[in-house]
Amino acid sequence: MKTTCFFLIILALCLGTVQAQEPAATITEHSSALRVEAGYNVLGHHPHVGGLLQVGYEVDLPVRRVNLALGAQLGMYHAYDLREWWSGFHSTVFEADTHITPINLYLGWLPLCKEHHRLLVGVGYSFAALVNVVDKPSTLYTNHGLLVRAGYDYVFDNNLFVGAQVQYTRYFVHPVTPDLLTVGVSLGVRFE
Repeated sequence: MKTTCFFLIILALCLGTVQAQEPAATITEHSSALRVEAGYNVLGHHPHVGGLLQVGYEVDLPVRRVNLALGAQLGMYHAYDLREWWSGFHSTVFEADTHITPINLYLGWLPLCKEHHRLLVGVGYSFAALVNVVDKPSTLYTNHGLLVRAGYDYVFDNNLFVGAQVQYTRYFVHPVTPDLLTVGVSLGVRFE
């Protein structure tokens, strides 16, 4: 809970110091994006490492003087316990450790929304539909929590984009569900 409060305070301070955009910089057309994201959980530690793969859809919401985006994501997080590293010609042994299937909804603010550049800062809700951890390998359960997200996209002239994002997810119901701080890249296409 302390970590969540810390991130929310930092987010509020950052948002409070960003200057407001001119009215002409707001979104004038309704657009959306389909994206695929891959990220690495930096909260994991050796030998516990994991990655998150997500498919998402994002819609721009033209609100007077404020650029907002509403997004939804479906993902798969898998973490592994690396028991052995490469030793001569012996390969690494992977044992499954933690699996999470999150469904995320978020609302984001676009402080930078130009022709080729988009910066998003947002908060949302995460529902972990299926969770399996190494402590209870035969048990599947659900969980829910909050997420904080920041991302940058560079949009090419043909509406394809590449980007980078950071997303922190904190689950509240079952304490054995790990917190996720994923850093990764995204690819996708924008629709006008």
